[in-house]
Amino acid sequence: MKLNTELNTLEKTREKLNAKLETLEETISTREDFFADQTYKWHESQKGSEYEERTEELQDTLDQLQSVIDHLDDAISQLEEM
Repeated sequence: MKLNTELNTLEKTREKLNAKLETLEETISTREDFFADQTYKWHESQKGSEYEERTEELQDTLDQLQSVIDHLDDAISQLEEM
């Protein structure tokens, strides 16, 4: 019974993390679209550079979150096999 409770908890956590992942993907896409719409001069400005750097940081966070979800999926699969 305890194993089922833990499995359910992990599955709910995975669902929440996937929702956060989707939101983060949308945010990054919106930021990239905004950046693409700006002028070359803006891209080369301090503000443009900072904006691009922040978007890259968000992408790194997304990659790390995806890795966590992948590991969680592996743990869930192992528990299901028990």
